Amino acid sequence: MAFGVGYNRDAGPSLVGAFQHRALMGRDQSIDLAFSLSSDEQTVALDYRLNGLGDGNPTFGVAVSHAERDRSERQGVDTSVSRVSPGAVWDLGGAGALSLGLVFIEDDLRASAEAPAMLQAEDGPRSLMGVALNGDFGFGAVDLGLNAALLDDGEDLRYTKAEVALDYALPIPPGALSADLALRAGGISVAQGQTTLNDRFLPSSGAIRGFEANGFGPVDPAALGGAPVGATRYAVMSFDTRYAGLLPGAPNVSFGLFVDVGSAWGLDANGDAVR
Repeated sequence: MAFGVGYNRDAGPSLVGAFQHRALMGRDQSIDLAFSLSSDEQTVALDYRLNGLGDGNPTFGVAVSHAERDRSERQGVDTSVSRVSPGAVWDLGGAGALSLGLVFIEDDLRASAEAPAMLQAEDGPRSLMGVALNGDFGFGAVDLGLNAALLDDGEDLRYTKAEVALDYALPIPPGALSADLALRAGGISVAQGQTTLNDRFLPSSGAIRGFEANGFGPVDPAALGGAPVGATRYAVMSFDTRYAGLLPGAPNVSFGLFVDVGSAWGLDANGDAVR
């Protein structure tokens, strides 16, 4: 369980909290409950996972999640997303794990009259289903994560969404100095129809340090002083270096330097709405 209080010059005070349990009822299942409250956005998210069904390799499991977000202050919308993902999980030993399964999504976007025109055009509930592939791999100093999904609403929308995360601990001789490189990227390829805000990428707080949540990427300058509308592409690179032991008697105190570089861009076609 964790709680935190923060302050941002642009967004004002914020409160975050999380509860996690990795062996619920003594079984191979987990539950995560998280919330974030600020003047710009209020979010509540619940994630439940039941793993290890069956013997052998692969095993089977199911993940269930639901998230409610009040984005009326910055974007003029409220959103909700519910997701159920049953699938098979292959244990790759020391190399990581790979999962393949189905995904079923029920989502809703409720736009106010102040919302950007393109978000008002995306108003309403939807049902999506598709196939999802996820992997987490370790190769010495490199950790690689990927997830991809092919989704379809059964009518006029079909798209592929993929993200990759790479973390690399630079090979520096053991000692007081350490350095890490992190890369994050994602993209959406639309084969038919148009995405909504619930599909597109919205940068989280800290994606690029110094920027608030949704602090970079496409906006509608005519709505709410520049309302974020989400992006179909993003890429972020972070470099961190730290040095410990500079203060005598305080070996656990370290000094660091970081550089973050990134961008979010791209919008798919949206009928007559302005993009």
